[in-house]
Amino acid sequence: MPIVWSALAVMMFAAGAQSASAQNARASQKTSKALPTAAAARGAPSRTSQGAYSSAQARRGEKAYRINCGSCHAPTAYTGASFLQLWVGRSAYDMVSLLRQTMPNDEPGRLTKQQYVDIVAYLFKLNGYPAGARSLPTEDADLRRVVIDRRVTAAP
Repeated sequence: MPIVWSALAVMMFAAGAQSASAQNARASQKTSKALPTAAAARGAPSRTSQGAYSSAQARRGEKAYRINCGSCHAPTAYTGASFLQLWVGRSAYDMVSLLRQTMPNDEPGRLTKQQYVDIVAYLFKLNGYPAGARSLPTEDADLRRVVIDRRVTAAP
């Protein structure tokens, strides 16, 4: 039965990802072509393959995931080819926004924004994206500038 629930959760996550990010996709594409931003000036990476989160942030995200997500969602449900198919070309904002609007299922939006961002950092780690020197930002404008691209190395 847990496999059925995990499969259902992945399908719901995928459907939500497509609808929640449809409106933001064009904005993300326009933003990526814009002049250098404050985030870029601070040295924030613009692509997940460049180290868009810190190791400490991913550790916090793993803990938050275990406490708030783990009872319903196996972390492996959000890795590999299905993750890449759903998220490559979208922004970190799209993912954070979707999670904030839909999770936890019993009370969406209950976590702090930092916790949602940390969970996304953990999902990036699970998918083999490298950690960087800076944490994934919490500001919407900065999150929109972080594009989820194909990872350089394979997921562990």
